[in-house]
Amino acid sequence: MGQCRVYQRDELNAGVEYATLSHCWGSTKYLTLSKSNLQQLKTQIPSEDLPRTVQDAITVAHDLGFEYIWVGTLCIVQDDLMDWEREAAMMTSVHGNSSPNIAAAGARDGRDGYFFSRPTHWNCKLQLYNGHHALSCSAAPVSLYSRCLSGMSLMERGWALQERLLAVLTLHFTTTELFWECNHIIACESFPERLPGGTMVPLGFLHKRTIDDPMWP
Repeated sequence: MGQCRVYQRDELNAGVEYATLSHCWGSTKYLTLSKSNLQQLKTQIPSEDLPRTVQDAITVAHDLGFEYIWVGTLCIVQDDLMDWEREAAMMTSVHGNSSPNIAAAGARDGRDGYFFSRPTHWNCKLQLYNGHHALSCSAAPVSLYSRCLSGMSLMERGWALQERLLAVLTLHFTTTELFWECNHIIACESFPERLPGGTMVPLGFLHKRTIDDPMWP
């Protein structure tokens, strides 16, 4: 990541596009905005003092073409109660106007970052025949959504729920794949059109032994 610094609102043009960060802070202490370092961080943020999750979020935002990203720990003066109250009252506009919200869904705290060693995709492509026509479909574990997204630590944070609901688009970086969510759909790398509804089939039904079953159609 390149050099970055803290900007105040009056330094930015109205309507400027920006991303936001949604993440678990964790208990580890790392660089945050305070009364004592505000002027210093307005000049430059020492990137080596930032946790991996924030560094990765800045990289993702830059790669997506965004010059600015809102990070709570760096955009709210942490030891100033008045600033906390003022900024908390503006969360609707901060996250509602972001494009997109970049969620570190797979990170347990600031040390984990966004990028993980990932397994291969969950789904497999199938051709089903009804005697006349072939139907293309995909099969994936029923737990795809719950295991990869709703079961993540970030989903347990009240602030993260607010950020997710307010944002026009959220990109969820999980430990297995990337999900994207807006008001209309939730999709992922395995199912880029949208997460399927579909039919749930017990795994036992697909075991090889069932093919020899005389009741097999």
